[in-house]
Amino acid sequence: MKLNGNIIWRKSWCGSYPDARGVTVIKIEPITCTRISENRFDTHSSHSNANNLKNHLNGLADGTVVIGVTGREPTWRLSNAHGALNNFGVNVNDVGYRGSFAFVGEKGNSTKTKMDKATSSGQSNNNPGQVEVTIRGKRKVAYMRQQQHAQHGVNIITPT
Repeated sequence: MKLNGNIIWRKSWCGSYPDARGVTVIKIEPITCTRISENRFDTHSSHSNANNLKNHLNGLADGTVVIGVTGREPTWRLSNAHGALNNFGVNVNDVGYRGSFAFVGEKGNSTKTKMDKATSSGQSNNNPGQVEVTIRGKRKVAYMRQQQHAQHGVNIITPT
């Protein structure tokens, strides 16, 4: 995976790169297109990792942009996280054992999600889930004005 032409995530099952079984979620800053954080959830090994993935996705603030990618086998115990993924517009209920999926989404705006999946091991080996997106963020600038509180002589800063 690349951001701004730089490789930020490269994994393989049988290749020369480290394995990353499960689902990896990368939080990005959309203005600079840089990685803020990366969390991997081995949803093959335990249901608690699927719960951790669910809690992680549900705990993100609206407007947060994330990339989701899978390595080796993400689905064996993923079912507890299906609802949270669906909230992002990512329906992977049909992805089978050793299938794969990838998505880029914004929390709270599932209509913007771009997603691809390979539902079987054979499909995933030949053409794994992959997406290519261009993100054009908007800078949010909060203008502040200073008000004098007449009764107490206290300066109050309020957003305008």
